[in-house]
Amino acid sequence: MRLSLIIRSVFIVLLIFAVTCAVATDKTIGKTRTLKILEPVVAGDTHLKAGEYRVTHVVEGEQHFMVLTGTSSTNKGEYRVKCQMKTLPSKASYDEQHLAPGPSGENILMSVTFQGDTVEHVFGASDKSKN
Repeated sequence: MRLSLIIRSVFIVLLIFAVTCAVATDKTIGKTRTLKILEPVVAGDTHLKAGEYRVTHVVEGEQHFMVLTGTSSTNKGEYRVKCQMKTLPSKASYDEQHLAPGPSGENILMSVTFQGDTVEHVFGASDKSKN
């Protein structure tokens, strides 16, 4: 009985430590950045117009999202795009966007890295879009 209590206590302490480390590691959560898109792109399954966006990294459960909000008068939409975090070997020296050609000739936004971050945001399918 006593051994079982000790094992449970150690397990709980390790679990709390692991969760704390996971949250502390990702310092991009909740940060707001600016992303300038020069021509229309597709991120996940979301079509984004050219323009400037306010970008916030949010987490809901185990899912990571980039919330992109258009900041110009012609682009006021808000878009939620699922992303995964890819750890970089060192802090990013500059902002970077990775594009790939799509099957219909559109540009696919594959990932975004912001200066000073230690992770790259790699896009997958989006959740919801509001226009």
